[in-house]
Amino acid sequence: MMMFLSKCHNINNVCRRTVLREWIDFGDMHKVHRLFGIIVGIETMFHSFFHMLRWGLNADIDLLWRTTTGISGLVATIITPLICWPMVVPAIKERLAFEVRKGLHYLSIVWAITLLFHSKSRIYYLIGIPALMYLVDYLFGYFVRNSLIENAFFERYGENGVALHFQNPPNWDKKPKTSYVYVMCPWISKYQWHAFTIFPEPTKVDHTMLCIESSGDWTKEL
Repeated sequence: MMMFLSKCHNINNVCRRTVLREWIDFGDMHKVHRLFGIIVGIETMFHSFFHMLRWGLNADIDLLWRTTTGISGLVATIITPLICWPMVVPAIKERLAFEVRKGLHYLSIVWAITLLFHSKSRIYYLIGIPALMYLVDYLFGYFVRNSLIENAFFERYGENGVALHFQNPPNWDKKPKTSYVYVMCPWISKYQWHAFTIFPEPTKVDHTMLCIESSGDWTKEL
């Protein structure tokens, strides 16, 4: 549940403006996502191993491919390392480009769908509802809270940094409800969105700027 709910950025931004923020740090939900991702990744592998061990010892290993539970569990077991390991194992992170790791991470959608059919218990509610909330939140952010910046000004900061300046689009509130934005530069990639902290442009009214340090393939290209 928390793997999907922690990535509902629009819902989290709303919660940050409520009294709930006194008990929950909605401003750093990525740590929650990472923590529960590691926990679920480990639990999935152990859960699958002992199920297959039990079926093997009982001469029922054919349940792995004859039953919905077995097939869905096998699929989840195979794709779980592809989802988790590239994001948490340093040796793999260094060797795979971000877009590859991000693409593999979206196999979590397949993972969630397989678990909906894995058992007749409450998995349907525990996985399906958070996954649906994530999907609705993502589509809302992509189509409703998306702004096209026609003109932007880039300023080099030394050898490894750049500042991005732009005029606030018409659909922005005078007082932004968030402290970061996702940026997509189509001349670099139409499929990569990267989060950066924003702050008011100190010398221009109704302008925003953000500072970007060269730390990966996308930022180096920028």
